[in-house]
Amino acid sequence: MGTSEEKIMGLYDRVEISPYPMEAIHEFVISRGINRHDSAVIRGIIDESALQMYQYMVDSGTCVTLYFFHDTGGSTKQLIFSGFIDALESHELTGEYEVTIRLSGLTKAMDRIAVLWDYQSEEKTNLDIIRDIMTGYGNIAYEEACEENVISQFLLQYEESDYAFVKRVLSMKNEPVYTVMSGDEGRICFGKKAAADSSEETFTEYGILYDNCILYRVDSTVYHDIGEPVSAFGRTMRVKEASYSLKDGISHNSYILCDDRDFLVERIYNMELTGISLDGTIKDRKRDKVKVELNMTPETGEAYRRWFGYSSVASSADGSGWYCMPEKEEEIRLYCPTADETEAYIISAIKKDAQGEDSSAPEDTRNPIDKCLSNVQGQQVNFTPEGVSLFCADGAAFVNLTKEGEIIISAQDDIELTSEHDVVMRAEKGVSVMAGKEMILTNDNGAVYRMDTNIKLNANRIKNNC
Repeated sequence: MGTSEEKIMGLYDRVEISPYPMEAIHEFVISRGINRHDSAVIRGIIDESALQMYQYMVDSGTCVTLYFFHDTGGSTKQLIFSGFIDALESHELTGEYEVTIRLSGLTKAMDRIAVLWDYQSEEKTNLDIIRDIMTGYGNIAYEEACEENVISQFLLQYEESDYAFVKRVLSMKNEPVYTVMSGDEGRICFGKKAAADSSEETFTEYGILYDNCILYRVDSTVYHDIGEPVSAFGRTMRVKEASYSLKDGISHNSYILCDDRDFLVERIYNMELTGISLDGTIKDRKRDKVKVELNMTPETGEAYRRWFGYSSVASSADGSGWYCMPEKEEEIRLYCPTADETEAYIISAIKKDAQGEDSSAPEDTRNPIDKCLSNVQGQQVNFTPEGVSLFCADGAAFVNLTKEGEIIISAQDDIELTSEHDVVMRAEKGVSVMAGKEMILTNDNGAVYRMDTNIKLNANRIKNNC
């Protein structure tokens, strides 16, 4: 176990800023922690050429780093901050400028643009997602400190920055996101790093804070990085937050320490998911499940699509109710009732027309009083104030039940009535049977009653009562 004398001391011999040096750095304040952006404010003197270069760097994505030097002759160099310029203020002096530079940490680059993306694969892992996202930030180094685990559930990045989404993904295992000041420009660390050798310190003065756990606020002349283990108070602790400052030539380091087991975050949800619906298209269906392609997200390959539950018109626990599944390529909507996208399901889409006018709607959908159930094959059931109508194959067969008690059956081909027992027809007034050519009545015994221009009777025995 190392001692504090082996660490780089926080009493800085020299402080430098890169990529363009300042004539003098009078003061700075740096704040860092987990699941938030690092921040820094630097004040000092700069010449005109360097000022112009830093002005060009505002919101340019060019990284600014701050180092301090210590040990004999200032030979040891330690990175203390890395990030991007948010704002710059300058005041002209004689031949030089006094500037105030405000910066955000490396994670700010991931927090500039809101993204809409869906992750349907049931075999994706947390590291797959991180690697996929970080391909868009090739100039930023990162470290995979979390264990790889499969995330089989559906994930939807809805109006979230990459930074917010990655934090949410890692929070499923209570893993944090933070920066570590290693290398030339630092790196983003995804997850809790494995405990290394800890430096041992003794604090005679400290404050105790109460959050979800007990935290210790301490001051030290020793530089510690975020997540770094520190042996103090008789156990191994971690640096959860850090503040570094320099003012009037005096440096100050302040830390928030937590127990190693408490270096974690709570589960994060995207509350904007609650109640949203996204348009999409049916790509496959099976029983009461469907596979979909969302319209506003990049195409999902067939191998990565998942089965979503489909909300039918009505259903009961015993299986009764409507079974009405959509067709392939039919437009639908993915609906999220809560902030947890694992509860998302598919509902029917709003019917759209070419011009967006009522005149383009089919005749049977113009009256909101009418109810219509149809499919792409032309089968249709209409419920209207006048009665119930059944259409098959775009009118090839038709049944109409009116509220006056009429039943109308029409077909372009044969109509068959079949029963294993009797077929009884009874009318209080009369029965009218009409045939365009002929009418034939037969039974299994060979009796035939045939009517066309003449009446013909064929049977084993005929009785005629005239």
